[in-house]
Amino acid sequence: MLIFTSISTNDLCLSYDSSEQIKTLVRTKQEFKDLQEDIQRNGILDPILVNQYPDRLQVETGGQRLLLARSFNIPYLKAFIYPKKNAKIVVKGLKISNMEEIKSQFRSLEIATYLDIEGYIKSGHIQLETDS
Repeated sequence: MLIFTSISTNDLCLSYDSSEQIKTLVRTKQEFKDLQEDIQRNGILDPILVNQYPDRLQVETGGQRLLLARSFNIPYLKAFIYPKKNAKIVVKGLKISNMEEIKSQFRSLEIATYLDIEGYIKSGHIQLETDS
């Protein structure tokens, strides 16, 4: 199942949150600086992909957007979440049933988050609501 929702940036974590070295490295890359300029002009337009673990919601794709949301004090991000059964955190939102619902949330189908979601669906790692 895949859920689309708006989620508080405070509820999200990155695999490298505890490593200032990695965060500093990410922030020095030109790709990050380009994204930072784009977000300053336009805001955060594309959703992120979040993996739900039993005890946390971890950004899988879109970590740079989360870092920038934190630095710009953006309280919520649009996100696709693939929830797990028996997780402590309850995720509510729109249950996605087809690729058109996913595509409609992206300004370009070249965005890494979209490509990851598409790949996970093709591989069977994520199943849409109608697939169950």
